[in-house]
Amino acid sequence: MSTEYVRITPPEQVYGETNLLQSEVSLLTMLQQYQEYESLRKEELYLKIELKKKISEMKEFLDVIAKVLPESKWEEEQRKKTMMEHEMLGKIDSAVERAKHSEWKYWKEKEPKIKKVREIKEPPKKVKEIEEKPKKTPIEAELEEIQKKLSRLQ
Repeated sequence: MSTEYVRITPPEQVYGETNLLQSEVSLLTMLQQYQEYESLRKEELYLKIELKKKISEMKEFLDVIAKVLPESKWEEEQRKKTMMEHEMLGKIDSAVERAKHSEWKYWKEKEPKIKKVREIKEPPKKVKEIEEKPKKTPIEAELEEIQKKLSRLQ
């Protein structure tokens, strides 16, 4: 095989060298950043291990404190209190339902008389057709305001 030579002009040589040097600089900075990253990861791992040790120490300390301190009956008392409240509410609700049922029978018998009295006393009610507008969120309202301002500017 024969070797061929290509002539490079001095400006091309300078351009090539500068590009090569810039590439080397960028590779070196990437290497520095990678090394810094590795050192930070090692430090992070060390700190995680230390944190885990401290948490286990605190857990042991809390277990010791839990054994030493007397047990509280507060939770049990609260549970009993809520159960009693639920029982009372249930009893009250059932009593109200029974009362409504007995009252309902009473008023069912009286209903025709009451209707006649209401028809005489109350004037006929006017029916208003109200268009229900969907409620707008604050963002929608703000957008609408901005659109109005834009239309005024144009």
